[in-house]
Amino acid sequence: MNSSEISQPQTDLMATLIYAIAALLARIKFLAVSTICVGALAAFLIVQMPETFTSSATVIVSENTSPKSGALSMLKESGLGSLLGGIKGESSNMPVLQLLLETRELALWGVKKYKLDSVWTDGDTTPMRPEVKIQNWRANFAWKELESGGMEIAYRSPSPELSREIVLGTLQWLDSAFRGIAKQSGAIREAYFESRLKTQLRIVDSLQDSVAAFQIRNKLLTPMDQVESVAKGAVDLEIQAEKMDLEIRSLVPSLGEQSSQVRQMVLARDQMRAAAKRLLERESGGILIKGLGPGVRAGILLQRMQKQLQVQVMIYSYLLQEKEQLAFDLTKDLPSLTIIDKPILPKKRTSPPRFLLFQAAIMLWVLASCSWIVIADGLGRNPPSESIRLAWARLIQTMPRFLRRLLRLN
Repeated sequence: MNSSEISQPQTDLMATLIYAIAALLARIKFLAVSTICVGALAAFLIVQMPETFTSSATVIVSENTSPKSGALSMLKESGLGSLLGGIKGESSNMPVLQLLLETRELALWGVKKYKLDSVWTDGDTTPMRPEVKIQNWRANFAWKELESGGMEIAYRSPSPELSREIVLGTLQWLDSAFRGIAKQSGAIREAYFESRLKTQLRIVDSLQDSVAAFQIRNKLLTPMDQVESVAKGAVDLEIQAEKMDLEIRSLVPSLGEQSSQVRQMVLARDQMRAAAKRLLERESGGILIKGLGPGVRAGILLQRMQKQLQVQVMIYSYLLQEKEQLAFDLTKDLPSLTIIDKPILPKKRTSPPRFLLFQAAIMLWVLASCSWIVIADGLGRNPPSESIRLAWARLIQTMPRFLRRLLRLN
């Protein structure tokens, strides 16, 4: 192979490039005028496209008011915390916020309050199905969890004022939803305390009557300091059991009675109550009461009754204090959502990206027109063969039939 054969493809490529440049220069006026016309048309169409504005806010979620669960902390102090396995005493409200943001209730509330169905349909009064309303809401409403631990909430609409108003309203709705959840939980706990107080008061009254009747009948008195020292350990365990019972009643509506966490907590509660009962009976369990005189035997029985009474009185006092503390906590007006960045009136539109669309239209037209000029010049200098023309004709004839079949499949 000689050098002339090697340089032949390079010569053909150079000639093709020169012909292409010559063809473009020959039609430079057409390119300039057509590009200006296309740019003007693209600018007119882009300006007619509806604008959208996005307003956003950043919030953080306040944690629970009580940093520790009372029953769980008491369990750790008593050494029985291992019964709960991986149960944690603290919980985050962030999953609750995410769940609320995805609810149908929020979407339907926003559409109804701000009449968004008329905004989406340009004032058309035709009723819109709820599924379509929810779909349109979610297409314009967005939220994302930030690495810093906060939450960004945003809404997009044709009006900047409407976008900011919707974000503000959504924050108010979320805060109200959080308060409703807190009030419902507080109502459950308050009802529980009320029921337990009534039951406990009946137990205390009954024991007081029994102790008084026994003392009168046997003419006995026992120093109360001895009774308090003996009953202290049992009281602590009973209070722990009461706190654990409250935790169980709070978790059952959400987790169910068959949940492993609930069953572990029930086991811990029952063991604490059994320990308290053994502690009350330990001192008198090893004494042969039958072999003692009537006065000594009556004194021992009186001590047992007074210890039981003291335990029940202290439990009643604990329940009363917890109820008062709960009422105090419910009166606090602490916000569930803390707004870090308030929604502002957006001045810069979110869409459409006009300059980017204008650039794309100009570039596509210049590329298409230059390609057409170069291809047309090449075909004019080197007409295709008969077989190529027939192949193109065949392809053009089969395209309509192919499109019809494609549409029929869809």
